[in-house]
Amino acid sequence: MNSKLPIFLILSMLLLSTASALTTYSEWSNGVQDVAIHNGESIGFNVDFFTMNPSMNVKIDLLDSNSNVIHTFLNTNVNAKESNTDYILDRSAYLNEGTFSIIAQGTDSVGSSQSSEITLTVLKDNVAPVLTLNGANPQFVIQGNSYIELGASATDNVDGNLNSKITISGAVDTNTVGDYTISYNVKDAAGNSAVTKTRTVRVLPLGADIIPPVVTIQSPVNGATYNSQITALNFIATDTNLASCSYSTDNGVTKVSTACVSGGLTSVPLTSVSGLNNWIVYATDSAGNSASASISFTVDLTAPDTTAPTIIIVSPENQEYTTNKITFEITTDENATAEFSIDEGSRIIMSNPSGNTFLYTLSKISNGDHTIIFYAKDASDNEANKSINFSVNHKSSSSSEGVVNSAAAPVSTPSVTSKPTGAIIVGNKKDSTLDSVPLYLISGIAVLGIAITSLSLFRRLRK
Repeated sequence: MNSKLPIFLILSMLLLSTASALTTYSEWSNGVQDVAIHNGESIGFNVDFFTMNPSMNVKIDLLDSNSNVIHTFLNTNVNAKESNTDYILDRSAYLNEGTFSIIAQGTDSVGSSQSSEITLTVLKDNVAPVLTLNGANPQFVIQGNSYIELGASATDNVDGNLNSKITISGAVDTNTVGDYTISYNVKDAAGNSAVTKTRTVRVLPLGADIIPPVVTIQSPVNGATYNSQITALNFIATDTNLASCSYSTDNGVTKVSTACVSGGLTSVPLTSVSGLNNWIVYATDSAGNSASASISFTVDLTAPDTTAPTIIIVSPENQEYTTNKITFEITTDENATAEFSIDEGSRIIMSNPSGNTFLYTLSKISNGDHTIIFYAKDASDNEANKSINFSVNHKSSSSSEGVVNSAAAPVSTPSVTSKPTGAIIVGNKKDSTLDSVPLYLISGIAVLGIAITSLSLFRRLRK
């Protein structure tokens, strides 16, 4: 009896050494085994496999309520003791409402296996489509012209593109001046209705202003990455009847009014945030026409600086100047140094009186056309340049004297094609009443006067 005990212990130890210790465990991302979502939603889950006898064959399937496999997430061999993976279950896998289960099955090298199961209930879709108007709102039409329907677009988390399902109601009488309302709506297959959107169509009398402002954001630069915070938004809004401007840093949820002048640079002190920034500028004219411009840029304080400064030319403008003394002015969107060259001349350093503003005044610029190039370089030696053309036509200047030695226009003397006119000069004054009397007539009168005086003197002598 006792002699057999060591043999039993040895056999028991051998059996234990070859026994499987495989474990399979799965759960949803919220830590539970059973979960419910609405059609169109997504949810994550995690599966763990562990064995003392690698390798393992591991498989993860999605089954419908009839135990049919409708999607396989994983089916492979893992040559390790452990496998841990996160997954996302979305509508592309389950497709419709119903009850589903995820079964994870593991089998190790000695043939032992284990499985775990988590369940999912997909409820009816309760998410409404998103409806967006195309084009302007309000929309302007000149009286008597045709009304063009701009339409809308709609997307749904389950049904996708619903543009063809959009309903439009309302009518516009373009023969009668006034405001008209057009309404838009759409429903998805589950019956969820989007929030109704409306457009105002304004029929204006002949000659009314229907041209919107033009908005250009000078800086920051769309798509750029900065390694320091941006502290200003610079833009130009142009319209003959510009009435107001505003900006938004939260995708249009909040609009902040700011003063603006048509064609002039508007600089708004703003501080960016780390990460993605979305800034929008809006402009409206007195007729109600509106326009906007938007930019997206990134602030990454750890990134190397590879973005050159943005140059905004304040002066000169692309025009003709009647003065030969011009102050050049630029601004940049970051700390920098600035220079300029004119007509391919050498670079000249500009002064920096405050902030990111740079100035230089040239006196006695010669008449003619000129090209000026501005340069700006930041602390990381990123350099940008921007040029503009202008001309000078200074009437009192006839020489090439000055900083810019371009040739002055030649001075010509008009030819005399009519007979000269004369005037009687008394002292230092000219009798302007005789300006229009011909010189030959004045000479004749003088000769006649001399003759009469001589005849009178001759008669006296005879007496």
